[in-house]
Amino acid sequence: MKSNLKAIALVMAMFSGDALAEPLRVLGLNNAAPALRWQVVNDTVMGGRSSSQLRRVGEALHFSGRLNTNGGGFASLRSDRMGLDLAAATLVRLTVKGDGRTYSVRLYAAGQRVSYQHAFRTVADEWQTVELKIPDFYAS
Repeated sequence: MKSNLKAIALVMAMFSGDALAEPLRVLGLNNAAPALRWQVVNDTVMGGRSSSQLRRVGEALHFSGRLNTNGGGFASLRSDRMGLDLAAATLVRLTVKGDGRTYSVRLYAAGQRVSYQHAFRTVADEWQTVELKIPDFYAS
């Protein structure tokens, strides 16, 4: 089954916590945060036929493509590992404009092979702020 993977645009991602003096902004195209290298990784790495692309549109990253569920059935956007100390962080805050689908955020801890995942649902064609509590991430 093929379906269009409409756009999800990310404007900013921040980690917040009580012990942090101010939110730690890790993605914000209009600030001086260190540039991250972003890449798309699709199910083609395991023989699938999904495709996606990433481009910058103004102050947002625009991720779009085509998802083919007759195979691996995934398309993803990934950044370099950032090496941040998030011990005091309590949540991840995203500002997104999506297509009504559910997306996942994964965090990786240094020295561990497992990632920690949290899903969120987007509202079609509307900007929204999504807050994902760190304790609600689960090992995957």
